[in-house]
Amino acid sequence: MKLSFLNLWLSPFVPQIRIAKLEALLYNKDGLNNGSETSSSAMKDLQSKLDTVSAECLTEKEKNKKLIMENEKLQYRITHLIRAIKEAESR
Repeated sequence: MKLSFLNLWLSPFVPQIRIAKLEALLYNKDGLNNGSETSSSAMKDLQSKLDTVSAECLTEKEKNKKLIMENEKLQYRITHLIRAIKEAESR
């Protein structure tokens, strides 16, 4: 159970961890001070992918927030409907 909670908690960071690993591999391969065009283009590519994933993450968070609000509204309605049914049955 603890492992699944940890995985759930860390899941938003997985893309960033993967990108960090790719950056580390890139630096080890090309060297930090090399400055070649391939490393520059690879870094730009990684940055654009990170930006895309970050934007998708924000979109999903907004969707999640809307769903949570909708769920709370429905729970409120259910609670009041149950209360109304119990009052009607008691009469």
